[in-house]
Amino acid sequence: MSIHRKCRSLIIYFLILVFAMFFFFPIFWMIVLSIKPGLQQYTSSFIPFVQFQPDFGSWVYWIAGGGILNFRPMRDSLIIGIGSASIATILGSMAGYSLARYNFKRIGNINILLGFFFLRLLPPIVLALPMYIFMSFVRLYDTPMAVILAHATFFLPYAVIITHDSFRSLPAAMEESAMVDGASTVKILYRITLPIVTPALVAAFLLTFVFSWNEFLIAYVLTEKDVVTIPLRLGGSPSQQLIAIMPPVVIALLLQKYLVSGLTMGSVKA
Repeated sequence: MSIHRKCRSLIIYFLILVFAMFFFFPIFWMIVLSIKPGLQQYTSSFIPFVQFQPDFGSWVYWIAGGGILNFRPMRDSLIIGIGSASIATILGSMAGYSLARYNFKRIGNINILLGFFFLRLLPPIVLALPMYIFMSFVRLYDTPMAVILAHATFFLPYAVIITHDSFRSLPAAMEESAMVDGASTVKILYRITLPIVTPALVAAFLLTFVFSWNEFLIAYVLTEKDVVTIPLRLGGSPSQQLIAIMPPVVIALLLQKYLVSGLTMGSVKA
């Protein structure tokens, strides 16, 4: 029995290793390309100090030389990502709380949730032209605010669904007891409910930020020259591409505890 268990563990670890190599090899290859000098980037060598002598000049420029601070797509993507994720999380949490605590008999809560769900199923190209016409009409075209509002609208359903499930998992008796003590609905929401569902809010913020960071079509349609996001400039050097994927990865690593608990918070009803 123990031999069978050991063999099963070895097979599981082997499969995990294979999948890890499969997913991390592109990142490893980008790191290798970022330190390859000149024309050696087009060769098949991939072992530093053995097959080629690494050149860290590009990394010195980006990190020590302050190049990352002057990288305009990074700055624009951070502004758009944080702005759209903040708006989507705030509005989504309000909608999620309302749908979890109140019953809309005329329309139906489930129909409203399905409306948010179907909004997310729409292909981005369907909304691209109307958004372009609207942003041009209100004179927001080629500004960060145009992309922020578009991304916040497009990714709002994620925040609504995540926060709705989290609010529903909380017992309503907890809020009712606070209401008996004289607390208002707004005070209950900001003093009791929101602190408890903080992991769900962090998860919603992080997901919308990552989706906004990687979105290409809407940013391409609503910008021209004054705003340039990371996906519009992915044709740069390997070191530039690695720096472009760092913010979502770093944020996910720092907030992974909240991300996991937030995504699983509404999976089990209290």
